[in-house]
Amino acid sequence: MENEELIPLLNTLVGKTIAKWEFESTSQWGNEYAYAGNGIYLYFTDGTTFNVSENMTGGEIVYGFEER
Repeated sequence: MENEELIPLLNTLVGKTIAKWEFESTSQWGNEYAYAGNGIYLYFTDGTTFNVSENMTGGEIVYGFEER
């Protein structure tokens, strides 16, 4: 995702309150334990979820955004 696409998405997170966070519990390699290397989910009080995870071993970061 290019900066021009990402900036408006990140701006929607300004001022939100995080209700909870958790490490992603599985990875593309089938690991069944939760740790930061799989990804991190942020859950906001308004139902918005934001996920950051590494897509490949080359260090590509993938952003996931869902607003409810």
